[in-house]
Amino acid sequence: MLRSLSFKQGRKYDDPASAREIQGFINFHQLDMSEVLKPIEQFKNFNEFFYRELKPGARPCSAPNNPNIIVSPADCRSVVFNTIDEATKIWVKGREFSIARLLGNAYPDDAKRYTNGAMGIFRLAPQDYHRFHIPVDGIMDKPKLIEGEYYTVNPMAIRSALDVYSENIRYVVPIDSVAHGRVMVICVGAMMVGSTIITRKPGDRVGRAEELGYFKFGGSTLLLLFEPGVMRFDEDIVDNSNQAVETLVSFLSKPNAGVKRANDTSASGRNVHRSPSRSSPVCTRHAQELGERHPRGTARSKTKDRRQPGARHRRPIPQTAQCCRH
Repeated sequence: MLRSLSFKQGRKYDDPASAREIQGFINFHQLDMSEVLKPIEQFKNFNEFFYRELKPGARPCSAPNNPNIIVSPADCRSVVFNTIDEATKIWVKGREFSIARLLGNAYPDDAKRYTNGAMGIFRLAPQDYHRFHIPVDGIMDKPKLIEGEYYTVNPMAIRSALDVYSENIRYVVPIDSVAHGRVMVICVGAMMVGSTIITRKPGDRVGRAEELGYFKFGGSTLLLLFEPGVMRFDEDIVDNSNQAVETLVSFLSKPNAGVKRANDTSASGRNVHRSPSRSSPVCTRHAQELGERHPRGTARSKTKDRRQPGARHRRPIPQTAQCCRH
């Protein structure tokens, strides 16, 4: 049922008649069109707008000369865990969830390498920019498709007994990175997602913040898997995640806006052991409720917002965020 509904929705938004819905969507979500590459009238249908490209320079890479910095793969609501055990205790509640099931028959021999490793979960809402990007510098291996379902990826579903990530359709994309070992990027389709398009090829040398692909209409999620001990996530995002709170992340282009390796200092001379929201004057956070409930009504899912001061509080600045460190 969800598969047929998702395909039907995809066809609807590929129809030229759907272009009339673009302006209303922009107005409702108060989207910033100044960074979009094409003017509205050039989009032939709603889907073309949904996976719109941005102007060159709209996604500058934080610390471009420091491969130890990992960047968020998307505009998103994120929860991150320095061990997968923590992820399964707090957020991923599917009874059958395991890394072996998540990687399926795509890369089964790699499952053991992520035992006790770190996991980042990056959830895209429909109003977000839906192209996703490379989180680490390295060489990309072959993307492999695992067929599956189209369950919703909202927090209520993920924190239920259903193993959504391992049941849903997904691409598994390994990157042999220069500083963080073999990193798995898992692109999970969800309810009403038309399809997932990977725009890079196996063997490509890829760099942080470069495009990896895009989702057609719907919600979707990216998962990042890291081997044990190769990196750790920023403390403020981890703290939020440990309270089952998503963090809304937006790109901070200045290198001193984020966290470097433990022994580095930023360009301004700040000690970078502190979390980005406390160590940089260009970053602030505001609590924002999403209106989604956890299973059994235990709590509301909330999002804490990292973005530039002066931005509207109703939505994030649609840019990619640096979120973790070596």
